[in-house]
Amino acid sequence: MLLPGNLQMLMPAVEIIISLLVEYPGFNKQNKLVLFLTGGFCTENEENVAARKLANAYACRGNHNFIHLDLESFLGFLYMLSDLNIKEVGQIIAPYVAQFLDYIDINQMHIIGHGIGAHVAGSIGQYFIRETKMLLPRITGLDPARPCLNRCEVAFKIQRGDAKFIDIIHTNPGGYGVADPIGDADFYVNEMSATMPGYHQVIQILLTIREISLETVTFAYISGDQVMPFGLVVKCNTVGHVLKKMVMKYFLLAAVLAVYQQGCMCESDPAIWDAAQMGMNAINVGKNTFTNMAGDAFNYIPSPKDIARMSKETFLGMPPRFIMEGVNMFCSMAMQFDVNLGRNERYMPNIQNMSFVFYDNGRRIPFHFTELDKLTQYPGFNKDNKLVLFITGWLTKENTENAAARELAKAYACRGNHTFIHLDTEDYLDNLYTWSALNTEEIGQLVAPYVAKLVDYVNFNETHIIGHSLGAHVAGSIGRHFINEKKKLLPRITGLDPARPCFNEGEVMTNLQRGDAEFVDIIHTNNGGLGKREPIGDADFYPNGMSVLMPGCLGIICSHLRAYEYYTETVYPENRNGFQAVRCNSLRGVTTRKCKGDPIPMGYACPLNAKGNFFLEVNAHGLYGQYSKSNTKCNK
Repeated sequence: MLLPGNLQMLMPAVEIIISLLVEYPGFNKQNKLVLFLTGGFCTENEENVAARKLANAYACRGNHNFIHLDLESFLGFLYMLSDLNIKEVGQIIAPYVAQFLDYIDINQMHIIGHGIGAHVAGSIGQYFIRETKMLLPRITGLDPARPCLNRCEVAFKIQRGDAKFIDIIHTNPGGYGVADPIGDADFYVNEMSATMPGYHQVIQILLTIREISLETVTFAYISGDQVMPFGLVVKCNTVGHVLKKMVMKYFLLAAVLAVYQQGCMCESDPAIWDAAQMGMNAINVGKNTFTNMAGDAFNYIPSPKDIARMSKETFLGMPPRFIMEGVNMFCSMAMQFDVNLGRNERYMPNIQNMSFVFYDNGRRIPFHFTELDKLTQYPGFNKDNKLVLFITGWLTKENTENAAARELAKAYACRGNHTFIHLDTEDYLDNLYTWSALNTEEIGQLVAPYVAKLVDYVNFNETHIIGHSLGAHVAGSIGRHFINEKKKLLPRITGLDPARPCFNEGEVMTNLQRGDAEFVDIIHTNNGGLGKREPIGDADFYPNGMSVLMPGCLGIICSHLRAYEYYTETVYPENRNGFQAVRCNSLRGVTTRKCKGDPIPMGYACPLNAKGNFFLEVNAHGLYGQYSKSNTKCNK
């Protein structure tokens, strides 16, 4: 059953169509309802092929009513305008989807969207909530469209929370499809490859170079014998003097220039193919170069002593953001040759050198993991209190001054009824960044059994693990291995600007992600710099939007640290509602009041049923939360 393709013709008569549809002999009210939405890159004929194949599959399965809504009229002409129609099309369709509730059980409904249609499905989900005060049970996104929606402040994007369950299948991540994990469950076919087996895609490297541009560049997507050019607009004046200073400079620069030499726009298939061949040749040269230099490559990575000796805002005359971008690309390439990145046993985590540090009225009292009985019998340890385990990141050790742990412990002491413990990881997060990043998974695996024993002494449901930067990924690893120990999930993990360099989707290192605990909330304060930009939690909070810098900060290190400062502020009793955030796709949507949902608090008091991306404004100085009141009044 295919509804009419012209949405303008459909809507005035849709009530009649639905009433007639459900009375049609082939429509079974006892069956499940599948609504399939298409639109975007493919032609109408190609889209109908997709719909027919899917309809045949459901017919074979049986017990399903299959309806295809062809959005070609609204989403199939000029792509740049199509993405602006997503929200409005969803708003128009949602009331009529709600009318199906008069005929079938809501739990039998499933919306599937491909490309731009996936984002329309998300929009339908949001407006369905306004119509019915209920969530659709399931929305499936088939390779949701990426171009113009990855950073666009206006266009609507599907996200978790648009339905009770959102599952995403990624088949062209970073190409036509989004690469970020945006659903409750994200499936990456053929890992994070931008092409599926049997297809070839070239010059994709261009999409990863966000600080460089050539005004207009064309990359080619080659499927069989078909070559389809796609225009890419990025910023450009730093290709000469920025890439030359990066660790993988030869490899990346060659790949970019291979396309640039063909001109800003390739207009014919042979030209595109020539550019593709040059790009692939450049990649091969880059790989050979890398293989030859692999033994000496670690000499180019800054050590902790280097960082301490030099200014925090400059290194080799470059901003830290470019330094960490170099480290990030180094990890991606180097791990193809050595999964240990040259790390020897001396720098691998040893459980004998780590401990729990109990904070008691400003005093730090360490207890080795084998001394849990002593810890729980310590006079200041209250088994009725809520348990907080805090893990800091790179270049932080417990035996040195640790402002993050000290300030957060102070805030919890002010609130009362909390036991605050800091995980001392010794030097294992305090050496070369690449080695420290590698250690996060192993530290979590080693510590998880002792966390499992520790929670036996407290109220398990009040256990909360918080991690900043690399510590956030350690927290995720603890959560994953905790499941093996206890056969259940930790209640909550909070990630404070989880580290980005070396933690790329589809590669070896595993970052904190939704599913590592019953509830995972993330505060992003240095998006795309030292911290991850992608939404990886159940609830992701973006103070000041998806900016690299926070208000009042002049560099990325300051912004990276803001995450724990914001969270610490929310722990104080009068500030639990100090950071009010609204579920939306951008800060602009919040400030212009296009997103009208009820605000929720970021930080300590975040609701454990929150889902989606939340945006808010923050102050540059003093109390950062716009609704915060005091950092001095404490519970007695």
